[in-house]
Amino acid sequence: MKKVLLVVAAVCSSYFAQAQDGGIKLGLKAGINYANITGDDASSADPRIGLHFGAFADYGINEMVSIRPEIMFSGKGFKMEESESNIFEAGDRYSMEMTQQINYIDVPVLAHIKQGNFFLEVGPQVSFLMSAKGTVKGTYKAADGTSESEEDSDSSTDGLRSVGLGYALGAGYELSNGVALSLRYNGDFTGIAEEDDDAKIKNSVIQLSVSYRISK
Repeated sequence: MKKVLLVVAAVCSSYFAQAQDGGIKLGLKAGINYANITGDDASSADPRIGLHFGAFADYGINEMVSIRPEIMFSGKGFKMEESESNIFEAGDRYSMEMTQQINYIDVPVLAHIKQGNFFLEVGPQVSFLMSAKGTVKGTYKAADGTSESEEDSDSSTDGLRSVGLGYALGAGYELSNGVALSLRYNGDFTGIAEEDDDAKIKNSVIQLSVSYRISK
């Protein structure tokens, strides 16, 4: 993993050097993730809110089209809630809340197509697993109103896929001063887990972003 990140850093350094020569336009970007999962057994999952931030570089092919590689920290994952009543006695209730946060470094390489102030973008994406944290909270409420709660968390990345492949597509509007607002969907080709049997569970993220083009 460290070798892969060093390669990514080297590529970004190369782009920065070219940008200083005027060949590439650099920018910064940040925003909110509306993250969830898709696939088998994912229907009961709820979205969680995360953040993304990073940098991009535009290499212009012509006035309309440019190639835009990005390097972005992206917080993904999901939430899930379940409950059951009348377990030990009539009127009692047990509820469980689970939150799974999975952090990645996303490296999309996009075709950036601009018409006036509007733009479209689409392309492949590689995601490098950085960290994960799962939290489970269980609450038992008896029929007489008394309750008891337990909470446990785990920061292990065991069983999670270290490198994933996916895609990104989106649209936005850029002002003449270099500030842009965009909406993007990120989907996965590969599953979250390493095992092939679990490959059907994939990240699904809607991103709302604000970006600023440093070099114009």
